[in-house]
This record gives sequence, C-alpha cells and structure tokens, in this order.
Amino acid sequence: MEYEEDTAFYRHFLAGREIILEAGCGRLGWRLAASGHRVLGIDNSLAMLRQAAAWPGFFVAAMDMRRLALAKCFSAVIIAHNTLNLLAGEEEVRQTLGACRAALKADGRLLLHLFLPETPAPTARRMQFAVTPLPEGGQLVKEIVRHYAPDGKTLLLTERYKYRPSAGRGFFRNYQRRIKLLAWPPERWRRLFAETGWRIRFFSVDKPERFSFAAGRALLVTLEKGGE
Repeated sequence: MEYEEDTAFYRHFLAGREIILEAGCGRLGWRLAASGHRVLGIDNSLAMLRQAAAWPGFFVAAMDMRRLALAKCFSAVIIAHNTLNLLAGEEEVRQTLGACRAALKADGRLLLHLFLPETPAPTARRMQFAVTPLPEGGQLVKEIVRHYAPDGKTLLLTERYKYRPSAGRGFFRNYQRRIKLLAWPPERWRRLFAETGWRIRFFSVDKPERFSFAAGRALLVTLEKGGE
C-alpha cells in the first residue's frame, strides 16, 4: 500500500484541525501538517520519536496510546498502519478505545487502519523477500515469513534483514524481529466498536469501492464519539 493512498482516506474523514496520531516514522504526520492540520504525534518509542521529529510541521510527545494524558481534547485521533492490531488482546484494545474517546471533543472522530486477515486463514507458512541496493555498494535483503496461529486469530510475522556490503566495506550482519498481529474478522471489530459506545461512520468492507487500494488488504474505519 502506497503512503499517498492511505493519506487520502485520512484527509477525507478528518474532522477539525487538531489531530493526535501514532507518530511512527513521521511521514503521515508531515503530510497532514502540510495540509494545514495541527498534529501531535505520540509514540512510546524514543527512537521513533526522534525519527518523526526530523519532519517539519508537527509536534511529538512520548506517550502510550493506551493511556493518553492530555490537557485538552482534540478533533481527531488516527491509529494508522495496523498499530491497534499490535496490542496484546481485547482488554488492551478496549482500554485504547476508551482513552481515545476521552481525548476527543464531543464531535470528534477516530480513524483506524486495521489488518484485514485472509478468510479462511491459510495453514502454510509463506515467505516474501526484497533486495535493495545500498548506496555505498552491496545490498540489503529483507525477508518476511508469515503464518497464522492454529486458532486463526493471530498472525505471526518474522522480519529478517541481511546487510551485505560490498567486499572490503564492512561485515555481514543479520537482524530479526518477530511481530504478532490480532487477526480479527471485520464483524468482531464492528461488535467491539458498538459495545464501547462508538458510532460507525465508515466501514470499508461495506463500501470496498470507496478506497479500492484497501480492498482485501486493510479495514479502514471512521468512528464518531457518539453520546456520553
């Protein structure tokens, strides 16, 4: 999914000008700030905050989305690129949805980009890789191995990075990280949003033609705060 494509979704549904988002690398915050929004990027990773702070036009703060501590309410909260799926389970998701409600103005919106699992979940492991030339010579090999847990409710990802510089330009190095994603079907998310008091304004599987880049790949959701 291209960064410009999902930015169109956020721009379309944003309410007001003051936004909170998970900072990540900063590319989304920068694009929204360039459109005239006042953006606060949060993250509990100082490394990510330092990277995001290098982009112009928006502020960053060290904060956990499960426990937002803000002196004012905002017009919108954005949780992009499967970040909500990285939480440990339903209790943490409910906690985060509650924190977002508390951080929003009465007419505020929560915009989500969620992982959309395959149905039925495949049982085999799958691998994909990409080779990127290095400017100093050599290459970086990225491998992704993905498979679903036996219950089909969790996707397990292993990312491997193999740094292979040209001869005489350094040592070979390997890095690896493992990620778990909540692989819930859309209807489970729909029920959870209703149970936690949100009104659903947009649910992409109901209108897949609206943002075709997400069809079969992501669940895009716009929620409104609703009554107290």
